[in-house]
Order: sequence, then C-alpha cells, then structure tokens
Amino acid sequence: MKLKKITLRILVDILMYSILIISLFPIFWMVVTSLKSNYDILLGRIGFSRESNAIVSIYKNVDKGILFFSKDGFAGYTTNKGVNKVKDFHTKALSSLDLTNSYVLTNGFEIFLYDKFNRTFKKKYNFSGLPWKLKNQMLSTSIAKVGDNYVLGKVIAKTEADKDLRYTNQNQFEGLVVFDRNFNYLRTITDLNIILDPNINLLATDNNLLFIGSSEGLSLYNFKTNSLFAKYTNLNDPDFKNIRSVVKIGNKLLITTDSFVFSLNLTTKALRKISSKLHDLNVVTYYKDKLYLGSDNGLYVANYNFSDDSLRNLKCIFSDKAKFWAVNSFFLDKNNLWIGLGNGQLIDLDINKLNILNSYSIRKGAYDIRWANYIEMWQNISFGTYVTNSFLICLITVLVALFMATTAGYALSRFRFPGSSLFSSSILAVNMIPPLLILIPIYLMYIKVYDITGIPLVGTYPGIIALYATWFIPMSIWILRSFFAAIPVEIEEAARIDGCNRFQVFWKIALPLAMPGIIATGIYIFLIAWDELLFATILLPEKNMFTIPLGIKLYIGNHQNRFDLMMAAATVATLPVLVLFFMVQRWFIKGLTAGAVKG
Repeated sequence: MKLKKITLRILVDILMYSILIISLFPIFWMVVTSLKSNYDILLGRIGFSRESNAIVSIYKNVDKGILFFSKDGFAGYTTNKGVNKVKDFHTKALSSLDLTNSYVLTNGFEIFLYDKFNRTFKKKYNFSGLPWKLKNQMLSTSIAKVGDNYVLGKVIAKTEADKDLRYTNQNQFEGLVVFDRNFNYLRTITDLNIILDPNINLLATDNNLLFIGSSEGLSLYNFKTNSLFAKYTNLNDPDFKNIRSVVKIGNKLLITTDSFVFSLNLTTKALRKISSKLHDLNVVTYYKDKLYLGSDNGLYVANYNFSDDSLRNLKCIFSDKAKFWAVNSFFLDKNNLWIGLGNGQLIDLDINKLNILNSYSIRKGAYDIRWANYIEMWQNISFGTYVTNSFLICLITVLVALFMATTAGYALSRFRFPGSSLFSSSILAVNMIPPLLILIPIYLMYIKVYDITGIPLVGTYPGIIALYATWFIPMSIWILRSFFAAIPVEIEEAARIDGCNRFQVFWKIALPLAMPGIIATGIYIFLIAWDELLFATILLPEKNMFTIPLGIKLYIGNHQNRFDLMMAAATVATLPVLVLFFMVQRWFIKGLTAGAVKG
C-alpha cells in the first residue's frame, strides 16, 4: 500500500513537471530565438550557427611569420609548428589599421596597439568623442591611412519610408570617421553625397587622396580641400557597381566588383572591363604579369598585360569547396601567395608551381549568440516609448477598474435592491460579446463625441483607458463579488456594533480581507491590457502613442523583417510581467481560493 502511494506521488510529480515544462517551453524558445541571428531564424535553424572564421586580412610579421586576423576576432601568427594565438576577440571582427605602428581595429570601434615584436596587445583606445549609439553601430568595413589621418568606413542603413526608424532622424549618420595618429582629434565626414554600404572599400594614395568604393561606384575624396574631388559612378558601364576591392598599381587602379574586374587609368580616366563575367569576386592582386582573383568559388589566375589591360588564359584552380572554399584575402611574400579562406584556413601557395606549400587552420567560429539584439531592439524603433505607454495605460486601467469593481462588487454582495439579482447575472453577458463586434461602434462613438464636445478620444490616453476600464469592469465585478461574499457577515456586524459606519466597515474590514482577491483581479486586468492589440490598433493610430504589441509589429513590414528583434522585444515585454506574476503569485492563488467557499 505504501509503495503504491509513493509510485502514485512520483507519477503525479512527473505529470505536473511535464505540464510545467510544456507550459514554459514557448517562453524559453522565445528567449532563445531572441538571441539568434535573423538569418538563422529565416532558415529555420534550431540551434545557434557559428560565426564565420574567415581570414579577412594577412600581413608580414617578424621572424618570417605571417600575422593574420579572422572575421570573428582571432588574431594569430604562423610558425614552423603551426598557428599561435595572439588574442581572441571572439565575435569582434579585426582589421589592420596601420601595419607600421601595428594598430588594430575591432568592429566595436575599439583600437588596440599590437606589439609585433612581443606579439601582444599593449594598449586599448576608446573614442569618447563619438555618441554611444554611433559607436555601437560602427562597421569596420575598410580602413585607410591618409597623411596623419586614419579613415574608417562608417555605414548606417538608410530608410526614408518609415520615419519611426531611428536611422532616419537625429541619430542618422552616413559617412566616414576620421582621427589622427595620436587619437587626439576626431571628426566625421558626411558631405560625400554618395551611398556608403557594408561593402565600402577605402584606398589611400599619395597627395592626401582617398578612393572610396561603394555600391554606386568609385569616388575620390581630397583631404587637402576636404571635399569630394571626383565621382566615378558607372562611367558609362552599368556593371561598374558593388565594388569589392580596390588595388593601385602604378597609375592604374584594379577594381573588382561582384562579377567583373575593371582597370581605371588615373591619368586618362579611362575605364576598361578586363574580365568576362565571374561570380562572387572578393579580392584581387597582381604579381609578375599575373592577376590573382579570389572568389567564393575558388582562386582564379590569368595572364595580365599591364599596358593594354588584356587578360588571357583565365582559369579557376582549387575550385573544390571541400578543399579550398571561398578566398577572402591575399598577401604576397616574394614567390609565395598567402591566401585566407572562408573556412578559417590559411594557405601558403607557391605561385610559380601553383601548389600548396603549407596549410594552417584556426579554431571554429564562435557560436553566434546575438546579445546585441537587445541593444539594437531599442535603437531600431522607439521601443522605450511604447513600454512607457503600455505601463501607464495598464496601470491607470487597473486603478480605475478596481475602484469601480470593488465598490460595485461589495454592494452586490451585501445589499439587496430591485433588480440586483438580474444585474448580477447580466454582468457576464457583456463578456459574451466578441470585441470585434463593438470595435467599429466604439470608434464611431468616439468620433461623434469629438464632433459634439471637441474632446479627442481617439489617439489619447483617456480614450483607450476609458475603453479598457469599461471592458474589464464587468468581469472584475463578478470576480470581486465572490470574494466579498466569502467574507463572514458576522465580522462586519461586530464592527457595526463597535461603532463603525458602513464606509468604515468597507474600508477597514471588507477591503483588507478581500485584498488577495483584489490583487488577483488587478493582475488579471493588467495582463490582459498589456497584451491587448485589437482596440489599440484602431484607437491609437499615432506611433508616439503605440503600446508594446503595436510596437512589436513594426519589426515586420514592407521595409524590414527583423524576427530576431521582434523576439527580443517580445522577451522584454514578457519577462517583467512574468517576474511580477511570480512575485505576487502567493496573493493570486490565495485570492482564487478565497472566493471558492462562502461562509
């Protein structure tokens, strides 16, 4: 018999815990999804993908070693025994800022001084001169040194269609960030009149000139006059766009787009397309009359005549992605071509024999856990305003509804008057009406009130609060009537004998005893009002009055589909309410059971 009871208890516990896990799983999955990249969500990946550990830049280091940086923040150098780690910034991409002084930049807009002799990072520079939001949105797409200035590509997506997006108001920035060698001077260049995109490429030349490659084409900025010197946009060739890399050789620029290779003569300004259509080009270099092109499909090699820009014998080698993968970076060291691949491999290629001398691999990319989603969530739309609106509307609704419901519920439980029974029974009938049926009549009534009195109700706090309170009062009266009815009448009669009037009995006796039920009812009102969407959609047309459910809708629309930010916003909207519920659950459960028995 005892064993049977223990077994039954274990089975009940298993059942209850299973129900709890099933109930909490949607919330758990919402939190997990809020930390994923939008790309993973769109592809339907269950787990977290890994950051790309592509080798994005390669440089000559001391002791005949090669210094290289990966896209997800691994800094290392090669030795005879393999790869040694200098520092691992994990998900912060690295780019070399100045090889002479060994400055290194992360995409968090932080500068580290790298000591190439001791192979350590000695110093870190932060830029207090930039606004916090600007630093957070910094993209280290390309870096160049012009005189004593260091120039960084700075991009923020620009959307004119949705004025609520932060990128289109006072926080908009689209240009270059410039600072000097000693990091004592910082300024921005925003008068470029060109589109800077995530593929921006900067190439510094002599005489303080800077070539800027972007999706539109090529532009030349003069630092002496601080003005845009020339724009090489399309140059009568529609394929001259989406520039991937720019290399200067003599008086020419070799420019790769996503599909073609161009040559631009800086003297005659003549632009030539020197390759047939290729796919997914990334980087180009030139050595001993040969042109080396890195693409997502492998390595292309061709004979290149510098004088007439002719390209012959173009062929793709090492095209097997399982062995070679995408080519992201080059570094020429005498007869060796060091190649950085998209799978974290560093290849030492003999360019005379076109065979691989050495191959190095770094660790896999870090898991792509996007804590930054919670930062971008607040910046993408005015989510803080929507949280404030929801909190104020729900709080005032709870206070108004409880004030009306407690007095009405107490009166119905203690007094008998003509029609009281019918009134008590008909209260629930109000909640049988679907909200959709009264939506249009309510809206028309609000418009009529404005026409008669001039008092606006649509798009205002009083209008939505009045509707919410009116909608929740009937159910609240029904719930609180049961709680007041459960309080023994003898306690109130004893208080009346002791000299209390009817209001004092209500205030000092009935209200404290019914407090668990009042709290439970208040939580019910708050939770329903917090998630309400139907009435808010019609009665709050202005974005500055949006509540959280309306704000979350802005992450999905014609101009953006950010499911990751939507999940982050849903988490921020859900967890505080969930925590509040667990904090007051003792009173909530007590309130539910208090009205179950009368007497």
